[in-house]
Amino acid sequence: MTRSANFALVALFLVAVGMRSQLSGLPPLLPQIESEFGASHSWSGFLLSLSFVTMGIGALAASTALRSIGSVRGITFMTFVIVLSGIARAAAPNAVVVTAVGIPLGLAIGLQTALLPVVTKERFRQFATSVYVIGISVGSGLALAAAAPIAAATGGWRSAVLTFAAVTGLLTVPWLFVRRHSDTAETGPQRRYRWRHPTATLPIAIFSLQSALFFGLSTWLPSAYIEHGWTATSAGLLASGLLVSSLIGSAAIAPLTRSPESTIRWLIVAALAAVIASFSLVVLPDAAWVWAALAGAATGALLVLSLKLPLDLYESAADVAALSGLMLAFGYWTGGAAPFVLGVLRDASGTFNTSFAALGVVSLALVVISVRLTMRSRAT
Repeated sequence: MTRSANFALVALFLVAVGMRSQLSGLPPLLPQIESEFGASHSWSGFLLSLSFVTMGIGALAASTALRSIGSVRGITFMTFVIVLSGIARAAAPNAVVVTAVGIPLGLAIGLQTALLPVVTKERFRQFATSVYVIGISVGSGLALAAAAPIAAATGGWRSAVLTFAAVTGLLTVPWLFVRRHSDTAETGPQRRYRWRHPTATLPIAIFSLQSALFFGLSTWLPSAYIEHGWTATSAGLLASGLLVSSLIGSAAIAPLTRSPESTIRWLIVAALAAVIASFSLVVLPDAAWVWAALAGAATGALLVLSLKLPLDLYESAADVAALSGLMLAFGYWTGGAAPFVLGVLRDASGTFNTSFAALGVVSLALVVISVRLTMRSRAT
């Protein structure tokens, strides 16, 4: 790539690092927020669920944003909304305002995320998909780990939220210098997304199922092993291992997917790995570290591969924006519902084995859909 393209790629990575810090860093701060406002755990759960709902709605606006302002400016404007939302939440006088701020915050993050595949299509090789996925994962992990220490060192949750907003703004500065000459804001007649494409709906199903798999595992894996007699610290380290292996999977899959055919082929491989890991958590739970590493690598690869599908299917940035928006919307909603459904299964059966077996079935569905995608791609 040229020097300007390399600079833009680095700027894209930095934007991705900062974009979700306020969401990822929120859970460790919730006890302080609840204590200050006298809020309940149910309110906290609603606040987190609201993020998934609004992010999905925001992602659906990707095509509109592309037509009106283009991908580069869209990402920039959404960053401003994210930063301002953080400032507003830090100054919130009550729980109602904290909740209300979550609406523009979630909408902006959802739309910004949906524009990332679009700018990748316009400017970069598909390797950039792994770059921004890793950026999001790194930023989310750092925010989660740093939230409580920042709050303790700076006087509470408000200063931590302000810190995240400030970091997001600073990380976006290089993006302000990315040239917009190849941005594709559309001024002509509105295009209709091509649902008639024979493979158009399959990427939505794939992204939704991989979201359910990842959020289900990351939510309940620690609790399951605490029930097996592990300490909370050990179970937390196991969850960290899942996230680290997910990062490795995201990074490792990029050089292996040079063509649409290889993307689909590795989708099947990653889904099969998820099948093995999910059912093995039921059958051989003592090898937890092995299965967590395998599951993490599989989900990290699945995320990158599923986000590449719109780029493989369509040449037009407008079509990429439309399909990416739909994928992310359904993915957020499915991922948000998965922990609840798996929790219900655990309560009904008395064991997390049922929940992990359900994730095995989800992984099997991913295999079937990926094979179906291969067949349809060959037919077109």
